[in-house]
Parts: sequence; structure tokens; C-alpha cells
Amino acid sequence: AGEPLRFRIGIHLGDVIVDGTDLLGDGVNLAARLQSMAEPGGVLISRQVYEQVRAKLTVGFEYLGERRPKNLAEDVEIYRIAIGGAASGPPRAWSVLGAPAAGGVAPWGDWQSRVLRLARPYALGAAVLLGVDLLTGPGVWAQWPILVIAVAFGWQAAPYLQRGPIQARTIRAAVAIAALCLANLFTWDGYFWAIWPALGIVLLHILRRTRKTES
Repeated sequence: AGEPLRFRIGIHLGDVIVDGTDLLGDGVNLAARLQSMAEPGGVLISRQVYEQVRAKLTVGFEYLGERRPKNLAEDVEIYRIAIGGAASGPPRAWSVLGAPAAGGVAPWGDWQSRVLRLARPYALGAAVLLGVDLLTGPGVWAQWPILVIAVAFGWQAAPYLQRGPIQARTIRAAVAIAALCLANLFTWDGYFWAIWPALGIVLLHILRRTRKTES
């Protein structure tokens, strides 16, 4: 007997326009993009679908990170359905290995240990910079490159830390606001200027979430 057919499936929840025998709309376009990104025999779903079915299906979910499908303007959070609680094959190179699905547990072991492993090179770099700063004094300059290192770590670790309604994008917005506040503190002259770009980040984040909810 020949090998069984292994279909790629992409699922998204959104508006669909019926035009005769054709189906049109962003929902159809994104589902088609997810289908093209799936492994043979695999099922990829958007976050909208995940939020609707995560408590209703007896299957596992792998968070594959935020990707920008071809011809789409915004990144999309993608999950893979793991039939029987296990992945149907190795993740593609672009997947975020071990990133936990919101409200769940990392599919490849303890997510805390993965965050710690991710933090090691950043911590080592910060320690080296601090040591060089202390040895080459006077004056302190290491806070700036260390701040950049901290932001880079927070940005990369965000998908591992998301839980429930706290998504990776929310964590990254918080990292950016914290960086602005620290930069303000490092250059303090009595004026808290960081409040204005921080408010801009919050408003932009709210607008993006509102647009996603409406779509």
C-alpha cells in the first residue's frame, strides 16, 4: 500500500465573504497562509482559534511564536496542534523552541530552566562589562550597554513568559517602558520625560489589541 496522504491544514477565525462559489476575506487569506506554513500532516492555528478551543479539545498546543505570513501587514501568533499531546514532527527552524502556550506548560520541558539558559550569555556579557567598568574607572558607563543587553534579553524571552491574557507583545511593551524609565533615571535632571513615550507605547498597544479583537 502507498503512503497515506498527509494534508497541511491552517485554521483562522475571522470574517468570510461569500461571492458565488468563492470565499474571500482576511480570514480566508490567513488560513491559507497558515496552511502553507504547516508541516505535512500538521495543523497550524491562529491565536483567535487557540483562545476559543484551548479548553475544549483534548489535544496539546505548541506555541510557535509570532510570524509575519507572506503579504500580511502584521505579525501573527501561531500555534501548532499536537495530536495526542505530542508534536507531529520536529518544529521548523523558525519556531520558538520551548516557548509555552499561553496558560499552559512549555512543550519541551520546564520553561523556567529554558529562560535561565537563555539568560546565561546575557548575564555573562553584563558581568564582563561591569567588571571592565569597575577596573577602568573613574566614572561609570556600563549601565548603558547593560541596559541594551537587558532589553535584548527581555525581548527574546517574552514568548517564554506569556501566560493567559499576558501575551508576548504585552511583555515586550513592558520591557520597552521599563527601559525608558531606567534611561530617564540614569540621566535624571528633575523631569520625568519617560512618561510621554511610555504613554505612547501603551496607547499603541491598546490600539493593536483592539484591532486584533475586531478582526
